[in-house]
Amino acid sequence: MKWLSGFGRKVGELLSGDEETADIRRHRERVVTAGLTRILEASPDKATLRAVLEKQREIDALHRQLAEDASRFDVDSVAFDGLSHLKAFQKAQDGYILVYVQGFAKGLLQQLIQQATPIVSVVFETHEDPSAHRSVLERGHGLAFPLPFFPEDEDAALGEFFGQLTAFSTKAATFALENQAPLLPIWFRLEEGTVTMEIAPAVEGDTVESLALSLGNFFEKRIRHSPAEMDWEADCWFPPIRRVLPSRFPWPLLLPEGRERSAVAPFDILVRVPDTVREACLAVPAVRALKQGRPDVRLTLVTIPEMTSFWARINRDVLALGDESQTVFPLGVMLNREKRAFTDLKPYTIDRLVGMQSHPMADSFDEILNMPRKLGPPEHRHRTYLRVPQRMGAAVEKVPALRLPIIAPIANSAETPGFVAVAPGSADGDTYAWPTERFVQVIQSFQEQSPTLEWKIILLPDAPCEEWDAVSQFPNVSVIGSPPDVDGKLDLLQGGQLIIANDNDLLQLATTCYSMPSIAIYGPSEPIETAPISKGALTLRKHVECTPCFLRDCPLDHRCMTAIEVDEVLAAIESLASDGDS
Repeated sequence: MKWLSGFGRKVGELLSGDEETADIRRHRERVVTAGLTRILEASPDKATLRAVLEKQREIDALHRQLAEDASRFDVDSVAFDGLSHLKAFQKAQDGYILVYVQGFAKGLLQQLIQQATPIVSVVFETHEDPSAHRSVLERGHGLAFPLPFFPEDEDAALGEFFGQLTAFSTKAATFALENQAPLLPIWFRLEEGTVTMEIAPAVEGDTVESLALSLGNFFEKRIRHSPAEMDWEADCWFPPIRRVLPSRFPWPLLLPEGRERSAVAPFDILVRVPDTVREACLAVPAVRALKQGRPDVRLTLVTIPEMTSFWARINRDVLALGDESQTVFPLGVMLNREKRAFTDLKPYTIDRLVGMQSHPMADSFDEILNMPRKLGPPEHRHRTYLRVPQRMGAAVEKVPALRLPIIAPIANSAETPGFVAVAPGSADGDTYAWPTERFVQVIQSFQEQSPTLEWKIILLPDAPCEEWDAVSQFPNVSVIGSPPDVDGKLDLLQGGQLIIANDNDLLQLATTCYSMPSIAIYGPSEPIETAPISKGALTLRKHVECTPCFLRDCPLDHRCMTAIEVDEVLAAIESLASDGDS
């Protein structure tokens, strides 16, 4: 009968015109629970949670009353606590600035302007230029500023707020210093139908940083004393996704003197990363951008067991699917493009899961990242992945560190002269493989020019070796089976000077991990999307009428691969060699 009673309640809400839907209630309960956990440093009990939610309904009613029918609100009934803190300024006809964080305070202040002797003359809007109101201070009147968290404009700073880094506006502090006006924090108490405005003493500070820190400290203490009166729609509890990683914005880090950045509580993010070698290599810059998105980020990556060692080279904390974690993650990010990846995250506690709009499970995410881009050719996959942190506020443009090699390459010497790696196979099928005899011709050509040059031909486990008899007889040519694990492949590639390969895992590992110069031979796949992203990468591809087809078996004559001649590969190698010499 539960469904029937639930249905009855829903019908009752619709008939009564209740504006608070079930979705809004669930969201509010989640926000309040997360905020109270930060304030109380422990999960709130049911009574505390219920009391705050009940107070929020009173605040909602006040919001509606102020917005819909201001005449119903009796501003003369507002009581004041701390008026003495204003008297000296009012007597000297010195202007002052009031600062508030409660959302409903704006409506109350706008009503208080109508009093015969108003406490404040102008309520500043966040989109305005505050200098337009300088005359208010010059006439000795009061100006009210909000203190928005993660504001839309650039006038903000990162500071500690309830143990975590939070961005808050510095406009009030800047304007106060420019005009030598005092900053007084205000707070509204709602008690049994009465409203009391608390006016605190002016905060102290001779710099924007010190004033901003003082404001943050005041409101932290005031909210901790009475959390129910806070307007819980504030972004300090759940920052807007577009600014949750604000490395793209010039926001300074403000911490009290002697407070180390490492002492701030970490902002934990769980990232479901790609599982295949190709996609993992292309997603590396995006993971780095997430990691560098804010000073307090602590990433935890989730992947299949076979890929944990690869991702451990990028990030310290890596979980194999099935591993447990007791951490409550404020944010989960879906980078894996597969449908099943959503189910993989169910065992973990995530406050908000976000991901690409194009993901097959996007409708199940808490927030969808819209991924707009200009019309044109396909986008390289690494840039598609980078759009995720970019839409979250992270810096991705002109950040060379995002594309640095994962492993520092060893310096070649007489003991380690280096070698040329050849990766002729493809796990995607024979269609993706350049003809073996043409690889052989390339090696034979170089044997005549550079007989001491070492070659490593790395084959798939089941590939036949007889095809390489023509070159395996040379003392400096070795034919090796590719190890099944990523670490084994990386050990085999270490020290390579060049790799010549089809579109395969060895190509991606060599270029992403070692930034190895490469000749990438593409046929049925699309290099515009998946070509190596390292600087010393050359791609050879003939755009015939049927490419890209992405087929494992060619129904025609394999023309996309056979159209690439041996001389073109030799010319590409010479081009890379000349670039290296210069």
